[in-house]
Amino acid sequence: MLLKAGLEAETDYSENYVGSHDAVALAVQNGNAQVGGLSLPIFNAMVARGTIDPAKVVALEESDPFP
Repeated sequence: MLLKAGLEAETDYSENYVGSHDAVALAVQNGNAQVGGLSLPIFNAMVARGTIDPAKVVALEESDPFP
């Protein structure tokens, strides 16, 4: 998705692996990352549980399912 948008690693952004999908969402919410990639079902579950604030963390794009 990032390449499709014309963004290049180390030029437009830096990669930082934080671990689980939950950790990615929390890193974005807490301002430790500008964007992150995670599973949409996990994102939706975290919103439903109140773990993340949908006003601070939003889904920008959804990829095709992985086999």
